[in-house]
Amino acid sequence: MWKIALLAMLFVLGVAGNAIAVTKTFTWTWPTVRTDGTALPLSQIGGFTVFDASLPTPGQPGTIVPCPTTIPPTTPTGTCSANVIAGHSFVNESQDTASPPDVSAPSNSVTVPFAAPAAITDFKVQ
Repeated sequence: MWKIALLAMLFVLGVAGNAIAVTKTFTWTWPTVRTDGTALPLSQIGGFTVFDASLPTPGQPGTIVPCPTTIPPTTPTGTCSANVIAGHSFVNESQDTASPPDVSAPSNSVTVPFAAPAAITDFKVQ
């Protein structure tokens, strides 16, 4: 029974089964207002973090994923590329330039799709 539990845990963590690392580009629109309704100029955005929500980390929405982007942003939309695991879900948080920074709630969740090979269509036995 413990072997089944171990295999299930490894599959969930992405270290067994279909743990396929791929490079993906994330895109988003920077927030323009704070939670109290006041304006948030791009110049007051001080940070951005992507989290792998499929890999739990105490006190955070997941494990931090290195995904560099321009801070402060210079355009209304942001982009970054990162090596991620197909099938995992990701969220992000942004922060302002206050000291200490005010951090947003986690964003919506996105899942990196699998790109499985096509099925073999000429499999035979002789």
